[in-house]
Amino acid sequence: MLETLTALSSAITSFKAVVDVVPRPQRKKVQEAIQEHVLEARELIVKAREEAQTAKEAIAALRREKEALDAWQDLKKRYVLNEPHPGKFVMALRSIEARDEPPHWLCAACFGERRVSILQVGNQWPDRTLWSCGPCGIAKSSTSSLGLPPTLAPGLV
Repeated sequence: MLETLTALSSAITSFKAVVDVVPRPQRKKVQEAIQEHVLEARELIVKAREEAQTAKEAIAALRREKEALDAWQDLKKRYVLNEPHPGKFVMALRSIEARDEPPHWLCAACFGERRVSILQVGNQWPDRTLWSCGPCGIAKSSTSSLGLPPTLAPGLV
């Protein structure tokens, strides 16, 4: 873009120099031609500025997208796929990532879609608990004590 603007500025200077050497009767035509070129140059400058603005907006959008992806990757590292009951999968919080959070499970299906949905207790029976995911409606059965997620399953680091 800078090269284009420099070239246009140079061309305008050259045209002005030409006008000074053109005989007086032809100057009006030369001036009109120069004005036409100047108008075209201004239109090109406006277009170049618009393109530069569009590029800046695209770069900002890509930066926001990258930040969101980085945040998701950081969150994703905190969980591991777990099988609390044969054929039922959940995302379990890694023990080294617990911080101040209580033990919990996330819906594996939602997690695969980049959604964080904590599984909620649905029904409880003496020998098992039914966990459900509100957003996707999937239900998981667990035989853990009191129906709670295991205290960050051993060995899941």
